[in-house]
Amino acid sequence: MAIRRFRFLSLQLLTLLTLVLLLSASTPPTSSISVPASAGVTVTDSWSGSAGVGTNPASDCAPVSTSPVDEHDVTINVGSAYSTVNAVFTFQINWSPASGSNTTNDLILTVVGPDGQEVNSSDGSTPQETVTATNLAAGTYRVMVCGYVNTSAQSYTGTLQVTTSSNSTPPPVFLPPAGKKWNAPVKVTPTNGYGYEPSFIVDKYGNAFATAHKENAFLALSLDPNSPTATRSMSWAWLSVDNGQHWIDPPGLTALSLEQHQVGDEGDMASDDAGHIYFADTYAGDITLTRWTTNGLGQVIFDFTRPTIPTPEDDDRPWITAHGDGRVFYFANAGNKAYDGGRYTVHASYDGGLTWDSVGIPLLDSGWCRPASDHRPGSQLVYAVCTNDAGKLYSYVSTDDGHSWQRYDIGTYNADDDTQSYPYVQVAPDGTVWALYVDSDDLSPHTDATGSTSMIPNTNRIYLFKSTTQGKTWTKQEITPVRGRYQYAWLSVSADGKKLGMGVYFRSNADYPWYVAAVTWPAGGAPDPKQFVSVDPDHPVSSADHLEAPADYMGSYFFPDGKLGVIWTRYVLWTNVATLTRDIYFAKQR
Repeated sequence: MAIRRFRFLSLQLLTLLTLVLLLSASTPPTSSISVPASAGVTVTDSWSGSAGVGTNPASDCAPVSTSPVDEHDVTINVGSAYSTVNAVFTFQINWSPASGSNTTNDLILTVVGPDGQEVNSSDGSTPQETVTATNLAAGTYRVMVCGYVNTSAQSYTGTLQVTTSSNSTPPPVFLPPAGKKWNAPVKVTPTNGYGYEPSFIVDKYGNAFATAHKENAFLALSLDPNSPTATRSMSWAWLSVDNGQHWIDPPGLTALSLEQHQVGDEGDMASDDAGHIYFADTYAGDITLTRWTTNGLGQVIFDFTRPTIPTPEDDDRPWITAHGDGRVFYFANAGNKAYDGGRYTVHASYDGGLTWDSVGIPLLDSGWCRPASDHRPGSQLVYAVCTNDAGKLYSYVSTDDGHSWQRYDIGTYNADDDTQSYPYVQVAPDGTVWALYVDSDDLSPHTDATGSTSMIPNTNRIYLFKSTTQGKTWTKQEITPVRGRYQYAWLSVSADGKKLGMGVYFRSNADYPWYVAAVTWPAGGAPDPKQFVSVDPDHPVSSADHLEAPADYMGSYFFPDGKLGVIWTRYVLWTNVATLTRDIYFAKQR
């Protein structure tokens, strides 16, 4: 079983912005602006004209063309953070007649968005007007005051305040359904054969290989109608040759499927550039390794199974990556840093998995990791992107095919988030390295039935990192499609390197169930929120009472036709104290 521990940070409060604008009948207005550097919103005073002079604006506060312009507005620049942070914006003006004025005329307060359309307007009967708006997108907004009687005697003084506050009941985000842009989901787990934590890869011919953890109740022996013996002990391993519409067991050594009865808990798969598919399957003490060779679509040959690869550390959730012809790297996860100063130790094989460096090289201070290989001809670059369990993100880089490793800083993350998970890394065909991490600075404490308290995100942010310097330096970009709760985002790169893809578990907030969602976008850009879709909108993967999404991850991968495939877990039967059964599902873009 995977060993995971999570942490968290306190909720960041939104900042109060106050702008005081004094309007007079005889002198241009003056203003006093107070904007904390951390506010995320900037205010620009762009009032023009003087009160009581000029042409009375129209009732909708549209700008006028006569001079002097009788328009008074303030520009509010909403920072990008507010596109995902729950916030209520309040614009309020209080006014009174100027000294010697006999006006009782009311004013109009209007907020106009970046597209020139009115957001909201207030035209009450008291000398105070208030406009509110929720979750304004990033951009420039104009706050306009007009509507007073146009004579010199009808002047006034006024005060405008712009504030932001937390929105305790933000509107839920409902993702558009995938519809005809995706094929209908297919159940991968066979009848009465349950599992979770799926991932998959696709070779250059379109053969899709997948693996998953067997359901805990059936770790020793699970029903498998696709096996010659109708049972299995190793982790799930599947093959699809028709774009994921049907899944079968890959070919075995004999009709007795002896390799399927090796002990297996959880596994990972990788492919090199010579058509070899590697399946590392752990059983805590060590791992087994199975290899197939592909020569075309549906042409899959069983090569061998090694019943054990002896390594000195304990073996938890395994990772494996490969490239070239038979250069394979097994990342042994000890589950803690007690053995050699890092969770992960890298064991290399240079003959296609037949023999291994059993001692390995530790990745010092590594926490949760994911590896990837550079598949350019002759490349000896191998990468791992890792947390350190304490708020740092690292890249570990080998330029000599795993014989030595260097560590570089990528950035930081919130170590107080108790749902902190694996970073996800991929190498594009041109050598660009992409990494993804789901983070949160919006956390709340949750206490379970045992009295244990965890810091759980209310909302998450998704960050994309890019390196064109072989993992030495990185740029950071937030790519959160919409406001909400995310977990286990899996990054993919298309075979031509022109597209990025992501599969992820998503829900609006704690009042709604978890669903599986996906999006693709041009490399170098950002996901279009309108293209971020619910892959299976009719079937939640987990109910609203679950603080986290199912299991420890899900998977995504591009097929040779440039379409993204996603594989995930769905709860079938559970109680408040135990999970009984889960199934694996798959869907692919059309």
